Amino acid sequence: MSAHLTEEEQIEAFKRWWKEHGVKAITVIVIATAGYFGYTGYMSMQEKHAQAHSALYDDLIKTVAADADAKPSDTELASITKAAEAVIAQDQNALYADLARFQLAKIAVESNDLKAAEAHLQAVIDHSKTASSVDLASLRLARVKAAQGLNDEALALLSKGSSDAFSASYAETRGDILQGLGRLDDAFTAYEAAITSLDKQQNNTGSMRSNILKFKLDNARVAKADPLAAVATPKADAQTEAGK
Repeated sequence: MSAHLTEEEQIEAFKRWWKEHGVKAITVIVIATAGYFGYTGYMSMQEKHAQAHSALYDDLIKTVAADADAKPSDTELASITKAAEAVIAQDQNALYADLARFQLAKIAVESNDLKAAEAHLQAVIDHSKTASSVDLASLRLARVKAAQGLNDEALALLSKGSSDAFSASYAETRGDILQGLGRLDDAFTAYEAAITSLDKQQNNTGSMRSNILKFKLDNARVAKADPLAAVATPKADAQTEAGK
């Protein structure tokens, strides 16, 4: 409204504007206010959920740590499993649920129950909202499947690709499986890819990991040249790898 209007004209103009737009203005204000308080309430609820998840996961870690010095007894395993299931029950899609399932998969592998380990790792893949969790679960699941002789399924999991953080591990595991199958050319290529991926990461040149990969690469090269002279590259130990 113009500053040159008289006070009466301003009041009359406002009345006309209010008649036309007043209801809409109130609606916008109500929606905006509700949206703000709704968002604040949502964030508060999320924070409370996160705190609850954290507390339950802390209980799980304490239970695991208490039994870390020796192989857990059946009673201790039951306590760990109960604590992990409590974390998952809180929200099966949360990161804490992923971590709990990884712990259950580790226990299953150590108990040589690879089918149970498969189920826990597949649950991470099916439910997780965290890409790195899915990448790690797929890697560990591939190793568990390879330990059962399900090499095609393992290679299929690894062929889906991963983030850069896991690319070296995916390529190395693929090389281990192919080496075990006698596919030496493919294994050599996989180990080369693993070394290339690892070299892209900082401070890995000359590391133990890099040296192990170079040994596997050299071993595959020797095996290609003279199979009788090759030193067998050990297959990935599922009982170790699935729990990492």
